[in-house]
Amino acid sequence: MSMLFGIFDYPGFLMNMKQDKGKKTEMINFIFICLRILGLIMFNSFDGGLKAWRGIIIIELPDEGLIFVGPILITIFLTITKGKRLTRLYMKS
Repeated sequence: MSMLFGIFDYPGFLMNMKQDKGKKTEMINFIFICLRILGLIMFNSFDGGLKAWRGIIIIELPDEGLIFVGPILITIFLTITKGKRLTRLYMKS
């Protein structure tokens, strides 16, 4: 299930490249990105356990930070900016 949530994120990232989006498209994109975060949490918790979380929190090598933590930080950043944009869109209406 966690891998399925991760796969849903790819359409979300592709939807980010489209410039002019409506409310419905923004909401679907936000849901896809949130599913990726949920899938990541599920994958690390159930499949990796404490060892996986320790590897994300304590980065021993610089390459690990780029490979594992970089995409996580980008996804969190996109979620925050997308949430702010959605809040502004729904407050205007």
